[in-house]
Amino acid sequence: MNISGFNLLNDIYYSPDFARLYLQEDCEIYDFKYAEGDKVFYNLAIKRPISSVGKETFREIYYDLSTPYGYGGYFANCADRAFVMRAMAEYTKKCLADNVIAEFLRFHQFNSFPQAYADMLDFCSFDRKTVFIGMDDDYEQTRKRYKGVLRTDLAKAQRNGLHFEEMEKNLENIKSFLRLYYKTMRHRKADKFYFFGIKYFEEIFQMPNVKLFGVKLDEKLTNALIILESFPFIYYHLSGNDPEYYPLCGNALALDSVVRHYHRKAKIFYLGGGATKDEQDSLLKFKQKFSDTSHGFHIGGKIFNPEKYHEYTANWRRQRNEVQYFLKYRLPV
Repeated sequence: MNISGFNLLNDIYYSPDFARLYLQEDCEIYDFKYAEGDKVFYNLAIKRPISSVGKETFREIYYDLSTPYGYGGYFANCADRAFVMRAMAEYTKKCLADNVIAEFLRFHQFNSFPQAYADMLDFCSFDRKTVFIGMDDDYEQTRKRYKGVLRTDLAKAQRNGLHFEEMEKNLENIKSFLRLYYKTMRHRKADKFYFFGIKYFEEIFQMPNVKLFGVKLDEKLTNALIILESFPFIYYHLSGNDPEYYPLCGNALALDSVVRHYHRKAKIFYLGGGATKDEQDSLLKFKQKFSDTSHGFHIGGKIFNPEKYHEYTANWRRQRNEVQYFLKYRLPV
């Protein structure tokens, strides 16, 4: 696939408007840009106050940062290590001046920072395998690369009379999507974080590059999904389905229809990974029916104020058993 010339800073995941969807009370957008001529370093995060650790509250407020839901992380548009070091030094100064003690990063899969500059972070690790479909070829060529079992499922969906359509982003359809989405989250026993409220969906659907698609049996909505357009990428964002209709293969039809719909417009359809890190995860295995092409998803962490970071972490450890989690003082005790 050819994505040369694409600037990742134009991607939806580096958009402050998209990041604002995930702001909670007392949080704010925290972005930083450092430039020397055409060389640019950029980061977009959400800044959150640390008012307590477990049962202990604080008078003096410090903050931490986190990549907004999805992907992002430190990005440099060049391979100049000395430039990146200068940018990181300036960023650290800003964070210390703003009482920011640490940052958790979720790197975009096409951001090479974790491979090139992991030594500039306090931790950086491979989290899980993720899948994408290259769409340089025409639709029929792309479809030939599907697994045989997937083509069987698509034929079954067609025989079952399912049809795919783009849906208007009106309140009625938003509520219909929510019903399916919540069913899916409950079925997966998802964390409460993923149960976004209707306000979130009303706001995200106001964005012109966010699309809603559905699969129907007659007029019954059986599957629905949200696609983020950020050409040359499109992203599989959120989806929902009715468990009663699983055997009709609507999930397979939905993603295949997105490939057909966008194959002349997008270069990469990013499907994401599994619900867990396990390479036998059923969701990951489903996505791999569409493509063998994968990218690693990396996470990282940067500590700006070691004294405060270790103080808060030690405070948390006194109240609870140890776990592997970078901003562990955020966890309940």
